[in-house]
Amino acid sequence: EFDESQEFPIDLMKQLGELGFLGILIQEEFWKSLLPLIYGSTFKLADQGDYENAWAVIKNYQIKLSGLKFKQSLEQLEQWAKKLAQLELETRWNEILGLQKVGSSTNSLEKAVASLEKFRQYQNQTVFADIYRVQYAGKVEEKRFEICSKQQDAALSASKFQEARLILEQYETWGAGDYKDKVAGLRETGDKQEILSLWQPYQAKLGDALMSTTEKVETVAEFQRRQRQHPGYKFIEEEVEITARTLTSALREERKQIVERQIVHAFEDETALPRAQELFDTFQKYYPTDNILSALQRQLHQAYISWAKRRLQLCEDIYEPAKRFEGYEGFLRKYSSSSRAQTKAGTSRRACH
Repeated sequence: EFDESQEFPIDLMKQLGELGFLGILIQEEFWKSLLPLIYGSTFKLADQGDYENAWAVIKNYQIKLSGLKFKQSLEQLEQWAKKLAQLELETRWNEILGLQKVGSSTNSLEKAVASLEKFRQYQNQTVFADIYRVQYAGKVEEKRFEICSKQQDAALSASKFQEARLILEQYETWGAGDYKDKVAGLRETGDKQEILSLWQPYQAKLGDALMSTTEKVETVAEFQRRQRQHPGYKFIEEEVEITARTLTSALREERKQIVERQIVHAFEDETALPRAQELFDTFQKYYPTDNILSALQRQLHQAYISWAKRRLQLCEDIYEPAKRFEGYEGFLRKYSSSSRAQTKAGTSRRACH
């Protein structure tokens, strides 16, 4: 009935096979005579790269023989299965190596990564697992890290720093394994190159001869505010800090010299005194604990005294008492901060009165 209806219930067939009824008329010697044909068909397909059909031949006869319980023939097929697994792994691995030899372009590296991912799936298949673990597991991890390194180099060369970070993250998702320390090294390399690329335009600005020292100090401060939290900042922190200190010191020296020049000018021009006082007050605001403040204050005070003496002498040289008295009044209003000149002018004013 099964023959006529072309129906073969699989559960029933398995039970018949276990009982040996399906091969009741076939001796194992008959199957042994077929083994060379099976071998030839299987490995001819393997030589052509058609592993899918090669495995179909092996598995087909394994199913048939497992029902007949022909132990020796099954053992032979198992040995051939291991050999076929070995050949397939070698072939696929050589294909991966071939992809890498094509070049280090982004496209070829991505194909190599995809091939490695596919190749790694062999570890989950029983017939391949032992061979993969012994012969290929280490090679796969080494090759994957090598490709990751090349991918990052390509990204960094193109200044694609975000892409470089993504490459490392993808590799860690793959499973860095024994290469965790090396991955950390690659990450530091990327961070260093990125921070240097960010610092370079600021350095170019600092080299501009037309830029004032104040602007340069603000430029460095801006870089520090923006990039201090960058993971690569530690690689240039010392350089940036030295640059900041050097510029800050230069700015302080410039401001001091401006104050000194204005005070010297104030000795020659009385109208320069207010500007000298203003510059001194500004310098004091920026550098309230600077040791030079006392010396600058003394110089400014001397300038005030110098002009006070000159103006007082002019008052004393006036012949008419009324005009001289008027001159003393104006002097006292203008030089009220100079106690010595004020005392002398007050005495002269009373005498004039």
